Amino acid sequence: MAGPDSSVRHKRFDVAVAFVALALGQAEIWGNSAIRNHASAGAPLYALMALCLVGRRSRPFSSGLGTVVCGCAALLSGVPMHEMFVPVLAFMVAMYSVGLYCDRRRALVALGLSLVSVWTTIAIVGGLTLIGDFAMASLQLIGAWSAGRLVQRRLSDAVEAERRLGDVRAEAAMATRDAVTHERMRIARELHDIVSHGLSLMIVQAGAAEQALDIDPRRTAASLRAVQDAGRSALGDMQRLLGLLRWSGDHDSLVPQPSLDTLDNLVDQVRKAGLPVELTIDGPTRPLPPGLDVCVYRVLQEALTNVVKHAQFAHTQVSLRYGPDRLDLEVLNAAGGTASAEKPSGHSHGLVGMRERISVCGGRLHCGATADGGYSVRASVPIGAV
Repeated sequence: MAGPDSSVRHKRFDVAVAFVALALGQAEIWGNSAIRNHASAGAPLYALMALCLVGRRSRPFSSGLGTVVCGCAALLSGVPMHEMFVPVLAFMVAMYSVGLYCDRRRALVALGLSLVSVWTTIAIVGGLTLIGDFAMASLQLIGAWSAGRLVQRRLSDAVEAERRLGDVRAEAAMATRDAVTHERMRIARELHDIVSHGLSLMIVQAGAAEQALDIDPRRTAASLRAVQDAGRSALGDMQRLLGLLRWSGDHDSLVPQPSLDTLDNLVDQVRKAGLPVELTIDGPTRPLPPGLDVCVYRVLQEALTNVVKHAQFAHTQVSLRYGPDRLDLEVLNAAGGTASAEKPSGHSHGLVGMRERISVCGGRLHCGATADGGYSVRASVPIGAV
């Protein structure tokens, strides 16, 4: 859409076109002896014809018809047909403007009325035998009109292409924002899982070391070694994740990639923290897609971390069951420990992270207290038929 400055420039240009037509028309009237005898009628009609061109952009329909009517009136007033050069140019400018600025229906109506007016005038002035004049006048009007329609079509196509480009850019910007948001959520989940799991184990082991400090030095040393191991593991995962953020490009080797193949190590970690864990796996195991493998591992890790934090010494059962097309997992802890099991809450970052992971994988997650006061985390994710 043209702005205010563009509209002013267009108006000035149209005024300049009208002024040039006025000057050339008056020069033709007074400088041509064949026309000068009809100047009393021709001069004002030429002037009106030129003034009609001022509105060729803002009122193309009226401007086009007004230009043609004034030119035909000049011809009827006695101005010789074959001496009229400026009216012909004005007709062509007017018809070009009609084709360019009018909608299709109004443009066709204006062209039809103009052709009828010119044909009628030629017939009255020169008779029906002037076939060449009919053809020339028709060619000039239709040619100028067609040129205007062609330019309008090209401009419309350009505007449509610009609109589509704007839509594509908007969609791309939205997709980029969504991708950034999803990546931030993924990183937040990774950071939460790494930090929460590592710190929870370290806190529990540090507490056990403090309690056994004066009673059982060996137990204290074991607990401190477990603190060191948990800290090193969490630090390594953190460094790999931060390395991914520092470097551009494909650095898959920098991404923490735990999997169910290392599930025994995870269970050993929480056992060292004092949590009695029993792991059972049913069904024929098989490799999972990397994303799904990490998702299941992180869910199990977060569930065990919650048990360590909220039911530290409660017996816990971790179950994996491989079905034909689904993988079912459950972390079930009995009542016990220093705190009750964590209740489902939309404000728990751990539960939110688990739900997001399972949802991304197309699965279902259920968390809730059991009848005996324990807590259960159950999930089911599709893995594809074998």
